[in-house]
Amino acid sequence: MTESELAGLIAQGESRTLEFKETLDRPERVAREVVAFANSGGGTLLVGVRDDGTVAGFAPEAGLEEWLAHVGSETIVPPLLLWPELGRAVGSTVLAVRVPSGPSKPHAVREGQHKFTVYVRHGSTTRPAAREEIGRLYQDSGEVRFDASPVPGTTVADLDMAVVERYLQSIRGVPLSAVDIAPEQLLANWGVLTVAEANAPVTLGGMLFFAREVSRFVPHASLKLARFKGVDLGDDYIDRKEVAELLPDGIDVALQFTQRHTNLSARIAGLRREETPEYLEPVVREALVNAFAHRDYSLRGSNVRVFIFDDRLEVRSPGRLPNGVTVEKMRYGAHSTRNPTVVRFLRSLGYGEGDGTGIPRMIKRCKEAGIREPNFEELNGDFVVTLWSSSFLETQ
Repeated sequence: MTESELAGLIAQGESRTLEFKETLDRPERVAREVVAFANSGGGTLLVGVRDDGTVAGFAPEAGLEEWLAHVGSETIVPPLLLWPELGRAVGSTVLAVRVPSGPSKPHAVREGQHKFTVYVRHGSTTRPAAREEIGRLYQDSGEVRFDASPVPGTTVADLDMAVVERYLQSIRGVPLSAVDIAPEQLLANWGVLTVAEANAPVTLGGMLFFAREVSRFVPHASLKLARFKGVDLGDDYIDRKEVAELLPDGIDVALQFTQRHTNLSARIAGLRREETPEYLEPVVREALVNAFAHRDYSLRGSNVRVFIFDDRLEVRSPGRLPNGVTVEKMRYGAHSTRNPTVVRFLRSLGYGEGDGTGIPRMIKRCKEAGIREPNFEELNGDFVVTLWSSSFLETQ
């Protein structure tokens, strides 16, 4: 790490991705910071820097790499490889330990013979993870599929069999009566029921696509739509709506809402007047499908939201990006499926490919239309896609 890079890090101050420690102390204390970073998307531990950002300096001793290796392998479960890096700041040595996002979340600290504690970052502090956070870490690692989890209090009686029938007709061209296995077995094979029994709970994915009353059991699956008069969330509403529909119907309603509240943008190309939709329908559709397909359904108090402003359209999906995925990687087709049952049903209904090509296609379509490239970011626990009005040219 160069001196300028190190000085730049220190100047940022402690944050969700940066922690200062004046000295190396007990292995458990170091492990807590490392584990919190690994469980929260990664970060950097700087040793030899006080909490206020002044540099105290670090005196490396023989065996430093072995000590850190022991912390990573014996104090952290599952183990993490820790690589020390020495740098200079204000004439003093500083130890940097870069921690990537953990590959096998949740990582925990061994704090006794039978005690393991999972830590996460919350702002600039490290704290034990709550039960719900631990569940999301398992989900992010791919070890737990939340869309396959049972919805308490549900049975096959809570499914709309007419919707099941239409789905079967669309994918196989046959009625339910023509299938030579029991309906419960068919639904279990699809991942709609947890097991092939009439009283078995329905999975979250099954409720999202086939429930009689999805809002009764999964209220956070509703969709919030709003058109603002201006460019800020604090501006007055022109229109707003909350949609409590099955997932495919919610996507269609959201697309209709955006079409109703957007216009054609006109510009002169040579001697001709060209009209361009304010927002390209395939791009809006892709953003909506991605929001429902990849949102974190374990966040029960959050909904997918679509906000339309004078200059942009935002699609906000609850939850950070899943394990190992970054915004930059997504631009080039990287993806990690958080909800494979949801993605499978959407793909079979023609709502996307589920292969990671959606975001590259969105960028390409906007560039070809001369529209400013979409913006993708993680913001306050949401993944936010911003589509710019066609009045914003690519060069702006």
